[in-house]
Amino acid sequence: MEEAVAIRMGMIKAKEAQWKVVEFQSDCIVVVEMIMKESIRDSRVVVVLEDIQNMKSLFDKCTFSFVNRLGNGCTHNLAKFAVKLVRQVDWEGNFPMWLKESAQKDLLGTYPVVTQLVVSS
Repeated sequence: MEEAVAIRMGMIKAKEAQWKVVEFQSDCIVVVEMIMKESIRDSRVVVVLEDIQNMKSLFDKCTFSFVNRLGNGCTHNLAKFAVKLVRQVDWEGNFPMWLKESAQKDLLGTYPVVTQLVVSS
């Protein structure tokens, strides 16, 4: 449930930023598969997943992919940071160095990607 809510929130933020091409990565294969199948059996997350399905059309290209946590160090580090937040943080174009370094490691493949499923709209 938390992963689906996080993806929906990311989509809202991406739309607010007026991004046209987006990719949402998750280390929760179950959520990515539910988005991919577009048939939701888990009634606890049905509304959130329906929102995600409807919001895909807000972007020119919207991709969802499963990336094992080992292959997505940036997201893992950012999630650890986020759970400690007591207020909203916006870093528009001015990301902290630790986040940039983590993203570069992902980009360069320093963190090994184990599995990846991709769903595009």
